[in-house]
Amino acid sequence: MEKALLISLILVVAAAASATHVVAIGTMGGRKEMDDARSNKEIEELGRFCVDEYNKNQRNKQSRRQGGDGAPIPLEFESVVTAEKQVEAGIKYYLTINAKEGDTVKEFTAEVVDYPARNKKELLNFSPAHHPQASEPMLGLDVIRN
Repeated sequence: MEKALLISLILVVAAAASATHVVAIGTMGGRKEMDDARSNKEIEELGRFCVDEYNKNQRNKQSRRQGGDGAPIPLEFESVVTAEKQVEAGIKYYLTINAKEGDTVKEFTAEVVDYPARNKKELLNFSPAHHPQASEPMLGLDVIRN
């Protein structure tokens, strides 16, 4: 009887600890808009990470090409415009980022996953933002993996 009570108590404590962890980082599965995207330093750091990873990927592609017609102009991080987050195995962020290409500021969308427990970030997608014309139907995003 005491053994069954002890096992029940351990299970209750483990469930409570697990629920507390989920509440601390957000609700599992749903995307949530972040109101402080422009002022949040962690989000700014993720935006910089996305631009840096994109530039690194472009340099790697260029070095693999033979007889390329010049290196791409690297992007320079400006700001994060909007951010949403989704809690999964890590925390997935959907960012809209302003970055300079030469003298022109352009808007890009990025998907990045932060794995805080592993101290790792992974860029899933980085592409120019698409703003449909008023007459153009919104059919969704084409995912381009870098």
